[in-house]
Amino acid sequence: VTVRGDATLEIKNQLEIQGNFVVEAGAWVKAESDLIVQSVFELGKGAILEVSSTGSALFKSVCTIEGEIHAEASVTFDAEAEANVIFSGANHTATTLFFKGAALAKVTGETVFNAAIEVSAGASFEVTAKTTVAKSLVIEATSSLIVSSELIVDGAFELKADAEADIEAGAK
Repeated sequence: VTVRGDATLEIKNQLEIQGNFVVEAGAWVKAESDLIVQSVFELGKGAILEVSSTGSALFKSVCTIEGEIHAEASVTFDAEAEANVIFSGANHTATTLFFKGAALAKVTGETVFNAAIEVSAGASFEVTAKTTVAKSLVIEATSSLIVSSELIVDGAFELKADAEADIEAGAK
């Protein structure tokens, strides 16, 4: 499924996409119900994924996010097989962003998360560019945090037992 250019896709009932889901630059997706993407998800630069309080979003594979996520609900990245979730810079708003399982979240461009972030069930969160987490950051047991750039957490920061943190030289 591809949403092109200035197009808007409104999701009124649960939508499960088995194949790739590409939202090109300038396009807008509004999820008022559940959005489930089983394969690759791409959110182009300038594109917006909006999830209302009555909806949710679940991504189960590789994600490349250059655009913005605006969610009044939670957004979950829960990969069963190793999958990179790349944030290359933008502002994102959500109640909570969940990274679970084999999801390997990596921030490669300056990014602001106006959200709580929870990393659990073996997932990783890697910061290679300036990253701000406005609410809280929780790294659960068996999960990991890797920081090689500037990480600012304005709310609570919690590293649970058996979680790993690798803060490289020069990181803040």
